[in-house]
Amino acid sequence: MKKTFDLLAKLNIDELNKLKDPQNSKELQDFIRQLNKDFKKYVAPGYFDPMKQADNWLAQVRNLALQGHKGINQASMVKIDKINELYGGMNEVAFITLDMYQTIDTVKHEVERDATLGVVRKAIRDADIKSIIKDYKEHLKGKLEQEGLKKTPEGDIVTLNNEKVFTPKQQKLINRYNAISGVNADFESKKELSEVEISTAKKALQTCLENKPEWSERPFLQKLTDVLSIGFKPLYRAFFSKESKMEEQLDKQLDESTKHGL
Repeated sequence: MKKTFDLLAKLNIDELNKLKDPQNSKELQDFIRQLNKDFKKYVAPGYFDPMKQADNWLAQVRNLALQGHKGINQASMVKIDKINELYGGMNEVAFITLDMYQTIDTVKHEVERDATLGVVRKAIRDADIKSIIKDYKEHLKGKLEQEGLKKTPEGDIVTLNNEKVFTPKQQKLINRYNAISGVNADFESKKELSEVEISTAKKALQTCLENKPEWSERPFLQKLTDVLSIGFKPLYRAFFSKESKMEEQLDKQLDESTKHGL
């Protein structure tokens, strides 16, 4: 069926409008021959059921639309309408082209509808990503305060004594905060997120995952309660803590953006 639509795309509507006899156009006759050949092969291979033929038409044209064929458009419908007129609308060619016209119209509207839905889905996804990142940043900011760290007017993170000497656990927290707060600041003014920005968010998330504190870096009392809980507390932190849930949600939304081409 692709050959038929390739030939249809090459037909010139101005030339068709000038044509009086369809037999006088080699390009049109090439199209009609290929149309008849493909129709018998793909649409009506032994089927006399109009419903079955209609389903086959839709399957073929939908497949071409998914491949981005340039023949699934309004211009093709205008050409087919003119071809119908040239053939008088009452012979086998006219019946086949009429079915072709209706199928293109159906699939064209499906493509337009899906494109609109895609835009809406992307807007919702982008808003979700921005919201998760903002919440994640606020969560990490709260953790900084719990660790006795503060942010200076210049944007530096220091201890309450204005020092820049940190424990390994604190440094990893700072690394996570800097990665996420940087992305949050960049995304706040964005109406939609580009492929580059999604990639930046993925890198920031990876930085966060790579900067989780080791068990040995945790405070003594926390390690003690971990031992007494027979491993349940660290397991909970790994899968059910607020930060872990945010990371999981963000990772899922970023993957969805990549999967659906943004």
